[in-house]
Amino acid sequence: HTGVVIHGKEYSFAHVYGVFWTLPTKSATGFSSTSELGDVSLTPLQVEAVISSMLCDWSSESYHIIKRNCNSFSRVFIAALFERDGRKAPEFPSYINRLADSIP
Repeated sequence: HTGVVIHGKEYSFAHVYGVFWTLPTKSATGFSSTSELGDVSLTPLQVEAVISSMLCDWSSESYHIIKRNCNSFSRVFIAALFERDGRKAPEFPSYINRLADSIP
């Protein structure tokens, strides 16, 4: 499981809900560790605008356990947050989703 924590909410993506948020580390899918990827200077309203712009593309029906999951959502969401903040997104940790990424 991966999620993106910003302004006290952990945003993620699942086959049942599509995009959702929960309290950090409280996801029903579990928690094991945190990777710091940097900070953005977006307000909560700007973050919600980024999420809103992604909802159509990240519906629960579009979920795929290998190719379009919480890991792929987190990667795209981080890139969108940094782009909105006018900066290049940090490198997404390569160990996340590495098995799925290796499947053609």
